[in-house]
Amino acid sequence: MEALAMLAEVSLLKHDPFEDGTPAITVHRLVQAVARARSEANDSARGAVGQLIARLLASYPGDGYSNPESWPLCAKLTPHLLAWRGPEDASVSELLGRAGTHFLGRAAYSQAAPLLRDALTMGEKVLGPEHPLTATNLNNLGRLLYDQDELSGARPLYERALAIHEKVLGPEHPLTAGCLNNLALLLRDQSDFAGARQLFERALAIREKVLGPEHPTTAMSLGNLALLLWDQSDFAGARQLFERVPRRC
Repeated sequence: MEALAMLAEVSLLKHDPFEDGTPAITVHRLVQAVARARSEANDSARGAVGQLIARLLASYPGDGYSNPESWPLCAKLTPHLLAWRGPEDASVSELLGRAGTHFLGRAAYSQAAPLLRDALTMGEKVLGPEHPLTATNLNNLGRLLYDQDELSGARPLYERALAIHEKVLGPEHPLTAGCLNNLALLLRDQSDFAGARQLFERALAIREKVLGPEHPTTAMSLGNLALLLWDQSDFAGARQLFERVPRRC
């Protein structure tokens, strides 16, 4: 804090908190250059990079779709992330994927695409083709293509992600259920209603068993299956499912 105060007195940095009140500083380029040279000389850069990545991972939510409250902070951090990609390791792959979903959640597809592709390439390189993080990156990239109606490109990515989660995490894991749900949505859009129904039913069964019948994600599965039945004019079946959705959802 003494160092920060001294630098602030000579206008080499200023306290510049984010909109949500998160403490932050803006640092003069001269200070950056000196700090970088010293950290490289005393070999402290590696530890500093690790701390930086951990802090960024804490700032970017795992699901950029449902966390719009994180967008203002991420908007401030992302230009710095784009300017510095860091070493090739699992934590950076995860960070790139989270930054990509930040853009994906805002439908900024052209900005999301390179981050999600780099996350997948790096994850496969450092962790292998069957790691859960690889599956997450596959699923995110598949979601990007799906949201742009590129169903033929999204389908093999979804199928690979599902196969990895079933093999590594098991057939009743919540992430497996998420992959089943995503692939079912795609099959529905391709008019493969029988295939979609089978996957929706599997996802629902997993979520009811693992998360409980009143969990919001279970309610989403009930709604997805009900809408599929509705599209097939099975109004009685759809009604039964809709009636099972907890009122608070």
